[in-house]
Amino acid sequence: MHEGEVVACHGERIAVRTDTGASIYLYGRRALGTVVPGDRVCWQDTKAAEPQIHHIVARKSVLGRQDRRGRIKPVAANLDLLVVVCAAVPALDAYLIDQYLVAAEEANIASLIVFNKVDLWQDDLSHWSAVYAGTPQVHCCALDAEALPPLRAALQGHCSVLVGQSGVGKSSLIGALLQRDLPVGPINRHGLGKHTTSTSQRFELDDDTSLIDSPGVREFRVDHLPVDAIRRSYHDIESFAMYCRFPNCQHRSEPGCAVHAAVRDGKVPAVRVENFLRLLDASAVHQAQTPRRKT
Repeated sequence: MHEGEVVACHGERIAVRTDTGASIYLYGRRALGTVVPGDRVCWQDTKAAEPQIHHIVARKSVLGRQDRRGRIKPVAANLDLLVVVCAAVPALDAYLIDQYLVAAEEANIASLIVFNKVDLWQDDLSHWSAVYAGTPQVHCCALDAEALPPLRAALQGHCSVLVGQSGVGKSSLIGALLQRDLPVGPINRHGLGKHTTSTSQRFELDDDTSLIDSPGVREFRVDHLPVDAIRRSYHDIESFAMYCRFPNCQHRSEPGCAVHAAVRDGKVPAVRVENFLRLLDASAVHQAQTPRRKT
């Protein structure tokens, strides 16, 4: 039995890097489920006309995304770091960032926020950096090689996936780190990026460091997660919630809410609480609409 790492998936054709460093294409049987970059897979015969993957090695972690039908589809596997890339253009989407951070927390994957294109940021950079002060950060620019060492150091020794909106520079950053050109797209007149990366792909930065480039998105729904999981992900809010007057405080209009007091005192950013409540509402709606299984 042979083993290797999934590099990219093109429908049923799976690009795999073997443990000897060779690259081959295998076919994924439908019964396997969804194979994603980062997966380790096993196969037996490469001499067959269509060599097939025998099975997927048990995953240590998996980042999943909910589609509009409510199905959870894996995006990448065996990660230990989720890198949320954002930029001044296209404009930062705090709700999307929070969705990613919640998903990473639930999957037990560490998070890193990369503020790319530092030359385009103005006063907003210090503002958003303060909003996410509780999450490790790197400020850099894909076009400035001298600004990349902090990012390279943060990625060292990890299997990371780069996520974020289209146009924030995920592929540009990976290309700069690898010192090779990857396809990138322009920002349109509406300030939005074009979906240039159409499928996730894994790259090796060195023997201990791998990067997965993922297609840009405009939402990363986590409605399927229970309310308690969302609450656990907001450490900054939960650290104050324990001091609310009522143990079942919803942090909306209740008297004696310590969370709102923290917002007034500048200890918790208002946008964090807004996103927190928005995610709780989405989770509650999803749970109410999901039929309960009979026991």
